[in-house]
Amino acid sequence: MLFGKTINKIIAETGVRVEEIAIPLNCIDFENKLIHIQYAVKRKYTNFENQTTKLICSPYLKAEASYRTVPITPTVEIITNNQLQHLLNNNIKSEFLFPNTKGEIVEPRNLLRYYHELLDKAELPHRGLSSLRKLFIKRMVLGGMQPKVLQKIVGHSEFSTTMKY
Repeated sequence: MLFGKTINKIIAETGVRVEEIAIPLNCIDFENKLIHIQYAVKRKYTNFENQTTKLICSPYLKAEASYRTVPITPTVEIITNNQLQHLLNNNIKSEFLFPNTKGEIVEPRNLLRYYHELLDKAELPHRGLSSLRKLFIKRMVLGGMQPKVLQKIVGHSEFSTTMKY
């Protein structure tokens, strides 16, 4: 459950899409406090006959604007450092910041399940994980961030999409 809370918090604090949560460690610039969003979790068929699939970290994102840089805020830095310590303490070797217990790409459906468990516990109605991304956008606007800057951080191609939230 702690794992699900951590990922939900990272989505709410950075505005990354759930399919972008497979963040390779080499895409994190700790010195300059930046996360480079360059990959998305995709499902690839390994056998069409029996519909067998596997998760991959694909360099093909939703749109050109989705390739972006997200700042590491103090809260995100704490989450990131705690996650790295967790991987080290549990001897989980992975190229990703948020792997499953085997060090592989985390299954997005599991993230949604964790999120729904948290909502149930809080006695809140079920929502999609994109609601955390929308929360991030609203918080940034209320905090005074310029909408054009926010558009770049969240990876919207159209300004109107950012303004909708």
